[in-house]
Amino acid sequence: MKPILLAILSLAFVTTVYAQPAGTRTITIDDCNYPILGIETNHASDKIVLTASQGRIFFINVSDVEANTEVNPVWKNLNLSGLNNGGKPQFSENDQYILLQESSALKTAITSRKVKDIKYYILNAADGKVVSEGNNVNSVQFLSNSTQILIASNDGIMVKDFLSNKVIAQLEVDNCEMAAISHDNKLIALSFDPDKADFKEVESIGKNKSELKT
Repeated sequence: MKPILLAILSLAFVTTVYAQPAGTRTITIDDCNYPILGIETNHASDKIVLTASQGRIFFINVSDVEANTEVNPVWKNLNLSGLNNGGKPQFSENDQYILLQESSALKTAITSRKVKDIKYYILNAADGKVVSEGNNVNSVQFLSNSTQILIASNDGIMVKDFLSNKVIAQLEVDNCEMAAISHDNKLIALSFDPDKADFKEVESIGKNKSELKT
């Protein structure tokens, strides 16, 4: 078992204030012998999801972390393909589902301007089973108080119900990159790969041909 260093902070886990002094200590998680690449607490602050390399996911109780130095996961899912570098976890607002997005979404090549397509999974937080999955997207985000997700891909953005697989709304955007939605579901921000015509409208560039060429 690989030692996992977790910071027990009073701001993160309110119950910890009364259980023990704030600080750090080392715990081990059963069957977790891999580097931890993603970590997230749920909204109720009583569960933690950990993602490791090669698509391995561990779900643990905060109360177990507070009470024990050796923790057995509530459940673990070791069979998710396409998450070699781990997954970035996110809980739905009601804590019933966990969204995992493939890590290392951006290409690092100096000549690359495009966002790398990624894979995503949505798991049932009760048992870790996959309820939805997809690929060839740039970003995914839960919508508040719903079973819907906002998906950004190269073609634009889409709101989709991940349980029924029904598309609720979509908007075509050429060379779309990333998107995010506000907590009240009323505002969407997105980025896209601009062309020269777009750059000509930027005040700092104007008619500066050398800068426009770059």
